[in-house]
Amino acid sequence: MAGNVGELRKVLDRPFAQFVAKNLLGSLVTAAAVWLLRLAIPVPARPWEILLYLSLLCGVGSLVFAGSLVTLGALPVTRLLVGWQAPSKERKNG
Repeated sequence: MAGNVGELRKVLDRPFAQFVAKNLLGSLVTAAAVWLLRLAIPVPARPWEILLYLSLLCGVGSLVFAGSLVTLGALPVTRLLVGWQAPSKERKNG
């Protein structure tokens, strides 16, 4: 490859590689948790039970993934809390 095509070397730096690795590890932990949950809970037959089953798997998967990202430091808790703060007067009027 000749040169720095699209300035990829600036974008693909060490912190970005660490972030990608943490996301990959979080995905693997989530996949393992959902797989174990699938083994523990039999697949239901009725449509409403299937909806509940899929909602449970997706909910647990989301929580495990978010928790693993927080644990690995890829998603700081302070950034999550900013979204739940009450809107300031400046944001309401602006």
